[in-house]
Amino acid sequence: INEYLHVLNHAMPGAAVVQEHMVETHPALTEDCYVKVFTGDDEMADDLEPQFVLPIDKLFPAKQAAQLKAAVGKSMWQAIHIPTTVSRTCDGGTTSRWSAMQIGMSFIGAYKMCAGEAAVADLAFAAKHAG
Repeated sequence: INEYLHVLNHAMPGAAVVQEHMVETHPALTEDCYVKVFTGDDEMADDLEPQFVLPIDKLFPAKQAAQLKAAVGKSMWQAIHIPTTVSRTCDGGTTSRWSAMQIGMSFIGAYKMCAGEAAVADLAFAAKHAG
């Protein structure tokens, strides 16, 4: 998961991770972009690099933190902030596709999967039917 988060935080601002022929975005234009995760499972959170974790206990009062952690449980959620420049210059569809494409490519890159339509289709199918 740490490797995936490293790759995703590199890709989300506009860097190419699988598509070597793609153009990359200048980092100065995307410095407000990040991906972090949160979970209700302290043991799982402890296994992750701290720069990728939203610490529920530190961000909420104790009672609210306990309620939130109980509700989230052992699942893990991503909080994504795409570059502001994308939101200000593109339509809503593009902002959704921006994160979706980077998530897919990062997953493929981090777990050394074959890229292409088949891999993306498998990921989309699994994500749609998970849970």
